[in-house]
Amino acid sequence: MVLDYINPPRNRFENELIAETANEKLEYHKEYEKPIKMDAPLSSLSEIVNLESIQKKMETALDRKIKSLKSNGGIRRKSNKINTNLPNTNTFSIKGKEIFPIYIDEQDSIYTILFARGHRIVKQNHPNLPTLIDKLNSGEAVSLSSLIQLMEPTWDIVEIFGFIQELLSVEAVVII
Repeated sequence: MVLDYINPPRNRFENELIAETANEKLEYHKEYEKPIKMDAPLSSLSEIVNLESIQKKMETALDRKIKSLKSNGGIRRKSNKINTNLPNTNTFSIKGKEIFPIYIDEQDSIYTILFARGHRIVKQNHPNLPTLIDKLNSGEAVSLSSLIQLMEPTWDIVEIFGFIQELLSVEAVVII
């Protein structure tokens, strides 16, 4: 796979990564720091700034950027979101597009970020979500009944239909 990303000059790449890291709003530390005195020397900044934490945040941002690109076949521009309706029947199946795999990033113990066609879809964690994504990524058709059986009771029927709708709206799956 070739990613639609021309290697920029190092300064631009670093500046873009810093901006994207800030947009992630990652929180690895919940504690407050001691106030900085107005007359404190610049060298005291090194006591406050944790470079390992900043590096970890930047690595997370870069990993998510790459997953977003890979989920869209390497194309930088996200797919267009479309309005689509689910079939009126309960006997349909969904099938993933092998050329556009869905990637998972378990954010924490509560939420997971899915990368589909360059879009982020945040969902409640589910132990069977990786299994479902593997099936969709392999091009296997997953029937609604098997999807419900796999995801209930952790996800209710509304969450399941919402998940299908989100994948359809970014054109990550098709109805068959």
